[in-house]
Amino acid sequence: MMVGGLLVGTATAFALTEELKLQKSALTKTHVTKVFSPTCRCATRAAHIQFVLRRPGLVTVQILDARQEVVTVLGAGRRMTGVARYLWDGKTSSGASAHDGRYAVSVHVQNSRTYLLPNRISLDTSPPRLAAAMINRTVFSLSKGKNRISIKVSYRLTEPAHAVLYLNGEKILGPTYRHRIMGVLAWNGVVHGRHLPRGEYVLEIGGIDVAGNPTPAKERAKIRFLIR
Repeated sequence: MMVGGLLVGTATAFALTEELKLQKSALTKTHVTKVFSPTCRCATRAAHIQFVLRRPGLVTVQILDARQEVVTVLGAGRRMTGVARYLWDGKTSSGASAHDGRYAVSVHVQNSRTYLLPNRISLDTSPPRLAAAMINRTVFSLSKGKNRISIKVSYRLTEPAHAVLYLNGEKILGPTYRHRIMGVLAWNGVVHGRHLPRGEYVLEIGGIDVAGNPTPAKERAKIRFLIR
């Protein structure tokens, strides 16, 4: 009789497990920002969280740190239906700035369960810095010719980023299409549609990382060149 009872209990547990597997998740079409910087003053200054509820319900969304502890609550017991959208500005529940790192999103749907979204959010406020920068020439001639002004700047950054070239603090080239640790920027000496006149100039090169953090102006690599 005991063996029979064990077999019945095992069969029941198996049936319940299989039934749970067949149940559809209350959430679908989830989307989470991969990386953002609250300090960048750009489009990636907040993390976007979005999902679709299969049926209306009371939803609580929490941001968890690496230890699975609650950092902040974005919505507590809000009745949601259809597409649900949330924004995280990188603040903790006390209003302090959260530390750089990876965070998870927990979504609890009343009368359903708690879901841990598969994608993590990286909070990154550290800007890329220049490890090296070099120009192919420092003196240029205004004599007529196909390549009368041609500048190539080789660079290496401390992290993958979009490179940007500046002249007198003004952006003249970039950001580049791809974010790389190293590369070469080619510039034809034209600013606002015109070649620069004779004189001494200072080029600056910096980067903008995936989170949107730009290299601070004081930390850009500066390269002097002369047009004569």
